[in-house]
Amino acid sequence: MKRLSQFEKRFEPIDFLVLPDYSTFSNLPLWQQKEAVGKIALCGAFCKRFSTKAILPNVPFGKPSSFEFCTEWLEEGTDLFINVAGMVREKEDRYNTQQFIKYLVDNIKPRLIVAYTYSNRKSNERLFEYAVKNSVKVWVPNNWFLKLHKKESNYFI
Repeated sequence: MKRLSQFEKRFEPIDFLVLPDYSTFSNLPLWQQKEAVGKIALCGAFCKRFSTKAILPNVPFGKPSSFEFCTEWLEEGTDLFINVAGMVREKEDRYNTQQFIKYLVDNIKPRLIVAYTYSNRKSNERLFEYAVKNSVKVWVPNNWFLKLHKKESNYFI
């Protein structure tokens, strides 16, 4: 109970929690991708049980064959966090990212996607075009990499 009260105290000034990122790179074996998703879901269950904060799931993905098990633990209408840094360099990865965003919009139906990205605004607008066309708000918050390279951040697409 002492650790639990420390947990509550530590996160008291925070409005919401983002679950950790256990990435499921497209080249990882399927069992490792499933293990990563399980870790995120377990962290989410813990936070939901022991915190009153809003929780943003950090949703991983790889190839289209992973989309279902990467999202099966999410409730419809869940606002979520997606890390697309490193997922837009290669043409196939960009395509998989766009397909995953489409899958999220069509199946999870989020109202908000918070996107952690290294890309510039124009690239992000192309990447999240389907979400925006379907009335999903996409927010690119400030992050150290964008600031370091003097790229625009903290905007809605």
